[in-house]
Amino acid sequence: MDELVKLTKKNEELIRLNLITSHDLQSPVNSVLSLLGMIDHEEIKNKETIEILKYIKIGVKGVKNSLDNYLDVMSSDSFGKAALEEVILNDSLTIATNSISTLIENSNTEIRVNFSSYESVIFNKAYLQSVFLNLITNAIKYTKPSVPPLIQISSFLENGQKCLVFKDNGIGMNLKHVGDKIFDLNQRINSDIEGKGVGLYIVSNQLKSLGGEIRVESELNKGSTFFIKFRTSP
Repeated sequence: MDELVKLTKKNEELIRLNLITSHDLQSPVNSVLSLLGMIDHEEIKNKETIEILKYIKIGVKGVKNSLDNYLDVMSSDSFGKAALEEVILNDSLTIATNSISTLIENSNTEIRVNFSSYESVIFNKAYLQSVFLNLITNAIKYTKPSVPPLIQISSFLENGQKCLVFKDNGIGMNLKHVGDKIFDLNQRINSDIEGKGVGLYIVSNQLKSLGGEIRVESELNKGSTFFIKFRTSP
């Protein structure tokens, strides 16, 4: 019976990791495809093409980094329980933003960061990169028409507990209609915008699996603010 429970847990973790991988790789892969479409094959040696190839390299590195992280988790002795370690916030954020650099640049997104309250947290490295990636791409996706996205990410302490806040200037949402279902699988904020309703589910799932939590405050046309709490101790 104990073996059956362990097998079930491992299968659930495998499903979650597959879901995370397939979703998180969408943005960097799309960036690569976009750049490939921009390459002038007749002028492969011109400066503009060389610049494009540089961004392709960044995008591919983002894909490789994500795959390596998830494969490490799946092949480790602690498979079924994400490995905890001290993770530098800015390092994880940089990896996430590099993997979607084209998306950020093309959307004229501005990201303001303040990690002065604390600079690291005991968490899973792959999960934290995924949290950054999903919340940033989500903010860009639900931006106001003709208004460049502004994302503010800050660390803060609440009763000694490490927290993060993500604030955007997007279209926001009516929480009376959405409520806590926003973090459920396949829940869509806006049916007019392309998406699978997976990103926020992934973020919530990752945090909860490691003892954390996430909540949101939002109003239509006034943006959204996501509050994250990490668990107090490993």
